[in-house]
Amino acid sequence: MLPRERKTADHRVLGRILELSFGQKKPSDEMIDFISELYLRVGGSWVGFFKGNPDQVRLLKQCAMMVVKKDKERRKHE
Repeated sequence: MLPRERKTADHRVLGRILELSFGQKKPSDEMIDFISELYLRVGGSWVGFFKGNPDQVRLLKQCAMMVVKKDKERRKHE
């Protein structure tokens, strides 16, 4: 699914970040949901992100990077 076809803004943003920054052409909805939930659990704010708060942008990218890295490690050991 293309990022612009996703239903919610957080999913569209995460789909685009995963595509551009991590080469994930078709990230799964499960991965996107997990990153979104993780971001909120560690103090992320979508309002802050969409207002351009650099700390929130950095936090979201860190969450995405951690999940992508863990996913690659998991796949390597399968």
